[in-house]
Amino acid sequence: MMTFIRMVWRNLWRNTRRSLLTTSAIFFATLLLVFMLALQKGSYQGMINNAVKIHTGHIQIQRESYLDEMNINLSIDNPEMIYPILNQGHHIQSFAPRLNSPALISSAGNTFGVLVIGVDPDREAEVSTLKKVIREGSYLSSEPDHGALLGETMAKNLGVTIGDELIFMGQAANGALAADRFYVKGIYRSGLSEFDRNIVCIDLKEAQELFSMEGRVSDIALILDDFRSIKEVKDYLMDIFGKRGWGAYKVLTWSEITPALKQAIALDASSAYIFYFILLMVVGFGIMNTFLMSIFERMREIGVMIALGVRPGLMFLMVILESLTLSSIGILSGAIAGSGLAYYYERTGIHLSELSEMMEFFGMPSGIFPDISIGVAMVAVIAVFAITLLIAIYPAIKVLRIKPVEALRYI
Repeated sequence: MMTFIRMVWRNLWRNTRRSLLTTSAIFFATLLLVFMLALQKGSYQGMINNAVKIHTGHIQIQRESYLDEMNINLSIDNPEMIYPILNQGHHIQSFAPRLNSPALISSAGNTFGVLVIGVDPDREAEVSTLKKVIREGSYLSSEPDHGALLGETMAKNLGVTIGDELIFMGQAANGALAADRFYVKGIYRSGLSEFDRNIVCIDLKEAQELFSMEGRVSDIALILDDFRSIKEVKDYLMDIFGKRGWGAYKVLTWSEITPALKQAIALDASSAYIFYFILLMVVGFGIMNTFLMSIFERMREIGVMIALGVRPGLMFLMVILESLTLSSIGILSGAIAGSGLAYYYERTGIHLSELSEMMEFFGMPSGIFPDISIGVAMVAVIAVFAITLLIAIYPAIKVLRIKPVEALRYI
């Protein structure tokens, strides 16, 4: 057995330059795959975090059917009884209650339909980036003062600026007319055109008074300390709600609230996987070419060995082991290097000057941060290993078909 292993090792380094080039190709393919998968995972998490911190939160607590019907009466009637549970932590970093209702908003010359969102100014600043994206004026005060925050697009459509008067008209929860005067206190730019065009934010207490919803809210948005804890926190809250008989309340994740974002990420991931597959196939065919050349160079030697009684199956195994040995060296070293590179940038981030300025302008992190883990590295290792193993089968099958008489004619 040891003689067989030594023969495999000797065959690998018979042409040192070719073996080193092949190992280097596997090394860089693995390094690139590990780093790109970590970067892809990190960028998706960053994309989700940016989206949820603009409005939705990682998780929302709502009344059953509210997401589908958006009926103001499908509300959380006593949110204070939920707050102690959320204050206990369990990966919950912050939370904010909100009241949502459609309304007409009028300026001196224009009228538009909008979604009015009542927010707790202090809590909202911990959950969303709303306070950070104010471009003109100021954020809502802790004490209600009939100020309103408008998106930049909405302000242009209404033809208003800081200090201008607005008339809000809608339907209260009791069916009566909801109407009041507000003034433009701040103008924001979130980076989401739909949000900037359709959303008006006012103080939660004033929204409850306007729509006759005293003490009631439409939803409670949660921000977690770890994106990966979303399912755990949802199960935790659902379990508590079930035990306390609060079956009317549902816990929804960002993907259930904004399925379009989830679909966009899935589409982008699919195109990335096609690129990874092409990369692996290019490396794989390079490996196959290496071993085919190695077999042709040793054709006479292989023919002699078969003529002397070495079983073709053993020769098949020898070629497979040569491939796996060479691949293992490149894969392991590439996985370690790729993980190290991803870990470094996970701590420092990848900062592009123009991109950083734009992201900071919208209150987002200024860089892209890969997210490396054992799972990510293992996916890359298994993918490269599987491709190299499959590619090695063809040269090995060629060995099985070698006829000693024909092989001995090779020079």
